[in-house]
Amino acid sequence: MGAKIVIDTNVLISALGFGGFLRTFLARVLERDEWFISQCQLDELTRVLTYPKFSFLPSQQERILAFVRSHAVLVHPKTTQFIIQEDPADNRILDIAAECRADFIITGDTHLLKLGSFQKTRIVTPAQFLCLA
Repeated sequence: MGAKIVIDTNVLISALGFGGFLRTFLARVLERDEWFISQCQLDELTRVLTYPKFSFLPSQQERILAFVRSHAVLVHPKTTQFIIQEDPADNRILDIAAECRADFIITGDTHLLKLGSFQKTRIVTPAQFLCLA
């Protein structure tokens, strides 16, 4: 098995909803890596999929959520991080990484990227990940 990874919600929305390079990135992840998610992130994804700016139909929302549930490993973080003050919700991604001892967090979020790493987890963009992996 390849790397243990956590994919931030912003990357998931783009990859699953709009395709392009991020869909290629996700296909590569599914071939070789182990992807982790928490119920908290699933709840966030469910909420974000309903935002009017994305215009996802209910059937598209259901299909995306079913895809995520069938491909990601659900973890239940036992610790709560309080590292990112500017956007405390970003800490939930760190919770997942701590629980599964992730090798990478894949994100486009500047608060997370600014950290560069967390414990032994590297925080990178999808393009950086593909170059490293």
